[in-house]
Order: sequence, then structure tokens, then C-alpha cells
Amino acid sequence: MQFTTRTFFTCALVGLMPLTANAQMQTVEEVAQAIDQFAVEIEAAEAVPFVEGSEGAAQRQLDELRAALQNQEEAMNTTAGAIAAAQNTILAALPAFPQAVVQPEAPVEPVPNQEPDQVPEPEIPMLTDWTTTGQPALTGLVSPLAYNERARRVLSRPGARLQDEAGNFTPLPAFSVFYVYAEGMSGSVPILAVGRGTRGAEGWVQASQTEDWRTMLVMSYAPNTGRDRTVFFASQNDVFDVLDLEEGSGAAIRSIHTQIEEGSYNPDKIVAIEPALTVNSVERPYLMPVLDFVQTSTETHGDVTILQLAALNRDSTDISTAGAQPVGEDRITTEADARDLKVGVAFVIDTTRSMGPYIDRTQDFVRDISFGLSDRGLQDQFDFALVGFRDNVGAGQDVEYLRRVYRDFGGVSSRGSLFADVEDMQPAAASTANWREDAFAGIDLAIGGLNWGEVNTRLVFLITDASPRSVGDALASDSRMGPETINALAAQRNISLFVLHMQTEEAASVSQSTEGYDDTARGQQLYARLSQTGDAAISKYFSVQGQTEKAFADSLNLVAGLVIDQLSELSLTGRLTQPQALFDDPLLDAVNAGGPVVIEDEGDAPLIAAAVAGELFRYQTEYLGARSGVEAPDFYRGWAVDKDIANPDRRSLEVSVFVTRDQLSDLANRLGDIVTRLREKDLGMADFFSSVQAEAGSTAVDPSFGSFLPSYLDDLPYGSKFINMTPGTWADLGQTSREQLLNEVTAKLASYNRIYATQDGWITLDERSTEDQVYPLPLRDLP
Repeated sequence: MQFTTRTFFTCALVGLMPLTANAQMQTVEEVAQAIDQFAVEIEAAEAVPFVEGSEGAAQRQLDELRAALQNQEEAMNTTAGAIAAAQNTILAALPAFPQAVVQPEAPVEPVPNQEPDQVPEPEIPMLTDWTTTGQPALTGLVSPLAYNERARRVLSRPGARLQDEAGNFTPLPAFSVFYVYAEGMSGSVPILAVGRGTRGAEGWVQASQTEDWRTMLVMSYAPNTGRDRTVFFASQNDVFDVLDLEEGSGAAIRSIHTQIEEGSYNPDKIVAIEPALTVNSVERPYLMPVLDFVQTSTETHGDVTILQLAALNRDSTDISTAGAQPVGEDRITTEADARDLKVGVAFVIDTTRSMGPYIDRTQDFVRDISFGLSDRGLQDQFDFALVGFRDNVGAGQDVEYLRRVYRDFGGVSSRGSLFADVEDMQPAAASTANWREDAFAGIDLAIGGLNWGEVNTRLVFLITDASPRSVGDALASDSRMGPETINALAAQRNISLFVLHMQTEEAASVSQSTEGYDDTARGQQLYARLSQTGDAAISKYFSVQGQTEKAFADSLNLVAGLVIDQLSELSLTGRLTQPQALFDDPLLDAVNAGGPVVIEDEGDAPLIAAAVAGELFRYQTEYLGARSGVEAPDFYRGWAVDKDIANPDRRSLEVSVFVTRDQLSDLANRLGDIVTRLREKDLGMADFFSSVQAEAGSTAVDPSFGSFLPSYLDDLPYGSKFINMTPGTWADLGQTSREQLLNEVTAKLASYNRIYATQDGWITLDERSTEDQVYPLPLRDLP
């Protein structure tokens, strides 16, 4: 640190005081001479150049950059004034033409005083051409720079360019991941030597055109049903100012929303706000990398994570304009409404012997909704698909089929054809091998085999009275498939899966007497894990008990009425309103609890319809976002809370891991090897835990470099099951719990292979190439 001479004078006097008191011999003149001598020595010390890398050297470099920037701004202002004067002179000489006086640009207003963590970093101009003269040869840069025990990594911003050894420039795809091999200066502009892998540098890029990225975690906007738009603050202190109000925080954030709508918000505190419509991240990719985070807890909000994010839009061309648009003014291509929204509903029905009454009630549902929509002229706004499933055809006589599509989307739309397709579904005449059936095979066919491109909402209703065949079942069509597989495949295609599980007395008694277990309890345990599709905050597993046939019929009647009413509202207004009853009516609280919802009598019938209303609203906002071309806002830095401040039960942001195809393939191969070695007794349970945790952790932190270390967990604000688990917790688990975790890993492994093999959900960050596609793998889908 560089001290002023006055500071050293003070230090000198303080240091001389004990000497004077002891000797009592020095005169005032001698003290003055000593001070002068100190001043000479101090000036000589200050004249010596600072050691490279010291704080003083950094301060000197910053001062030089600021001086250079000020000179450039003064030169630009002078040039602009000269140009304006010349234009006015020319215009004055042409009196026959209308004269437009060009005014010089107003002087730049000084930046107001800000809190320490709000002080903007000095802007470094992007050079059209720059040189790497004097920098080390790229061939000699073979090891990435270290950062906290691992390689330093950056993301390329939109507009970044890579300069190779020969001086050629190549535009870089936005959000590409690079490792840093060296730092340098091109004149007064910092530059970095970077490479896509860890085996050597490929070229140089301006540091200002990159973003440091400590983990692979990115955030996205959570479904917006039942919550406010996310506000991004300038500093974490601004966030705490709201959270610290506890119960008053809801009123405070709503006041901020009002200020944003009126244009009276404080620009020193508010950076951006989430768009009103849902951004289609596949068509208009955006990235919100986690730059920093603070974890805290309040009485009102519980445990929350305050995240520092950068918001980057693939379609941005100049990051220097990030945040320039007024907060609250969404960037859209065109105004749109949802009058043309086409609702698609697929029923996946267990067609075994015991399901006859429920097949009949489903046929009634199709008739009711068809007549109701036709009466309102809305029959073209709804389409219906039907899939039947049974069980392994080799394990029983007259099973006939494992799974079958009775009707697909986009088929003949006449009422007669629809009714004929539905009435063709009949229950099996013979029994299957045991009570459980291959439900996952039927759902898998609906997810991957139906023509979902014909509709705008993707609702699937699984209707069964049996538990599913799952991981390790020898009679399953795919013994690697489990609830986690279905969750991941449904999420990849934006499908919302509802489970209507008929927990009949017959199912419980027959399974108990013939196989020694309660099939209804087993089914609930497995189906309840199918809850992460669509808006995960809305419960979608419904346990139908008691008079199951009547409760099922009443529930479907209300769903049919809801769809008819919603489509009628859309035809009149073009938009659905928030389903407030879902969050305000205490009778519907079970739908927001996140766990199993019990349907016992007609009083519970509205629960399923309420959940469907929430999903229809979500699909509508996604549809409007895609039609209007809404873009995510750009901002350089912003702080946000991962929960809705006004309604802490709802998440505002969701966390994912960006992986390339190669990284997902490597993860699948390594996990597959670990599972195989465990099953073949080549690996113990303790080693299995540490190996899987390392794979999950390295994917979240850095899947391409080195080994995963436990210290890396400090950089992760979130974790998966294995990432969050300690060796002690693992050791305390019983055999049943460990087997379940092993089955979950196997099921997730199956989903990786399926996701890798299809195009759905993969994001092209560079429109010129598909080689740099990435997939936002939800963190919950890591082991």
C-alpha cells in the first residue's frame, strides 16, 4: 500500500516520542532535522517501482487505465463537437434544404457515490484489432492457471473473438467454456490465453469479453404460476434490505414491482426484472451463470440462497449495452395472444382385467369434453391421444400386447372417429403374471412415440391400479428404467405427468395374499417420485381411495369442465388469468404441498382440476413467450433470491448443469462402469459412494479437468443426493435405502443415454454449428 508523506510524518513523530522522552537531550531543531531526513527517505522509497503483482502495482495500473480512458473520452467528445460544427456549417450553406442543427453530445454525468460492492469495474473498450506481440508462444502454454486447487475457467461473451498465433481472428460461440493458460496486456487492454480443453492454449481473447465461471451451475426461471417476477438487485445489501423486513418483505417487493411498472424505480438498486412471459430457452437461449452466492436463513423465508448472476443472451451483439434498456420493458418481436393454443391430453391406461370400470369412465370423459367443446365451436382447440399398456407378454397367457397406441395426436378429427378409437380400448380377458404391470413402458411410449408437435400443451394422465415394474425387475421391458428415468425424459420434452393411482382393496388384498406385499404401498412409493415434471411445485400424484370408481369419475368430470371453461376464456380474451384459487383456497392446499394427494370423496374432486389449471397457465405463458419472441434481459451483474420473496413456498429460480454431448456421454460411461463393478462385487459399498459422489461433484464443478476434491463443495450453493451426502450419512443407511439409491443411479444412467440419443431440449449456442450444443441437466438429475 502507498502511504502519503503526511501519514509517514505522523508515524515518524509517534516513533520519535519515546526516544525524546528517554534521552531528553534533543532540541527542537534536531527533531525537525530527523523529520526532514525521514521525508527524504520516504520520497526515495516511493520512487522505487512497485513489485509486480503487489497491491501498489495493481493500483498504478488501474490509475493508468482510468487516465487512458479519460483521454479517449475527451478525444471522442472533441471529435464529436468538431463533426457537429462541420455539419452545421455545411447545412448553413444549403438554404434550400431543411436545416437540422446537430448538437454536440452532452458531457458524461459523473457516477454517483456508491456502496463498495456496487462500484462498477472500469469499462475496457473492445478493440477492433489488437496484437499479441510480446506474449508467450501458445505452444508453450500447456497447463491451465490454477484457481483454488483447480483450473481457472471462463465463458465467452457474445461478440468475443479468438486470435490465433498467426494473428487471425475467429468469432467465438457465446457461452463457450475455455480454460485460462496465461494473462497478458495488449497495450492497456487485458487479454487471456485460452483453450477449450486442458491440453493447451489455442489463442488469445480480450478479458472483458469473458466471464469467470467457478462451477458448471446455471440458473433459469422457474415456472411462474403463483409467484411474482424475479427482481435482480445491484448488491446483496439491497436484497437483505428487503429480506430483513421479514413479514413486511412481501409488501416491499410488491412496492418495487409497482415502481418498475411506473418507471419510478431506483436504478442504483434495481438491475433487471424477469420478463412477464416465459422465455423459450431452446429458440432464444440465455445463460445465467452463478458467479457468487450467500446462504442465509430468515423466520419468514427459511433457508434461502442469494445468488449473484450474470445474464447473457445468445442474440446479444454488444455486451456493453447490457442493462441499457429500462427495467420492465420486455424485449419482444411481436404482440401475441393465445387464442390458437391447442390443448393436448394423452391418457396412458392400464388395460388389464381389473381396470374395466376406469376405462369406461375415461371414455365418458372423452365424450363429455368433445360435446362440450363442439357446443362452443372450440373442437379444433383440443386433441386427445390414448395409449394402453399391460405387461410382459411372455409371462402370461392372452396378454396380447405390452403397450399400444389407440389414438395419436393429429388423427382424424371427426367425432365418430374419436369415439371409435376410444371404444376400441377394452380390458384384457386374462390375468397377467402378478399384480404389478409395466406402467413405465406405457409412459415411455407416450413420451417418445406420440406426435406432440400437433399440440401446445403436453398433459399425460397415467391411470392404473397397479404398481410399476421398475429397476431390476426381470419381467420389465427395460429393467434399467425407474421413476428418475421417466422424470428426465418427460422434462426433456416439457411433458407434465399426472398419476391417478387407484388404491383399491382388491389390489392390496390380492398382492398381500399371493406375493406377500401390499402393492398399493409399493405403487405409492414409486409413483410419488414421478413428481418433478412440469411445475414441480404442483403435486401430480393422486391416490384415489375409498369408492375409487366414483371419486375417479367425479374428478374427470371437473377436469373436462375446466378444459372447456379455459378454452372458452382464451377464445374471448386471448389470455388466461393466474389460477389464484390454487393458492388462496385452503381446500386446495394439498396440491401445493408437494407430496401425495388423497382423493376419497366428491369433496376432493376439485384437487386434480386445480393442478391441471396451474399447468395450463404455465403452458399458456410459454406459448405466448414463444409467439411474441420474448428475450431474457441482459445485465452484467445482479443479485436475486432463489425463492419468491412474497411467496417463499414457490421457487423463483431453478438450477441446472450445462453439459455437452461428450460430457454427458463420459458421465454415463463412468457411472455405468461404477454400477457394473458394484454388481459384480469388484467394488465395495463405501467405494461406490465415494466414486458416485466424485462423478456427480465433478460434473457440477468441472467435468473436464482433474479429480473432484471435497473442498470443491464449498463452491456449490446446491447439490444432488450424493453431492450433499457425507460418508457418515452413507454408513448409517440400511441395506434397503442403499439399494434404493443404487436403483436411482441406474435409472438416471438410463436417462442420460436416452437424452444423448435425441435432439429434444439440446440448445444450440452457436447458430452456425451444432457441435457446441449443450443440455441444461437439472441438478436433481445428477446422482
